[in-house]
Amino acid sequence: MRAKSSWLFILVVVALLFSTVLARQGQGAAAARWEYKIVAISDDAHLSEKMLNEYGSQGWELVQTQGYDRTSEGGGVYYFKRTK
Repeated sequence: MRAKSSWLFILVVVALLFSTVLARQGQGAAAARWEYKIVAISDDAHLSEKMLNEYGSQGWELVQTQGYDRTSEGGGVYYFKRTK
């Protein structure tokens, strides 16, 4: 009888720990909020390394570029995101 109650206690503790972990994972995913920045650069300009580092120091992460031409290093649209 004692062994049965010990297993029941262990089962309850494991279930509580498991439910706590699942609850925290759900809260973390729901809590993530993003803000976005779109930077359009004309054909005769480019986003320099210095500018990218400045955005990075402000918490912005470059997630995509569009219309960027590597040969001319000019123009395009740059999409950034950071947590709020």
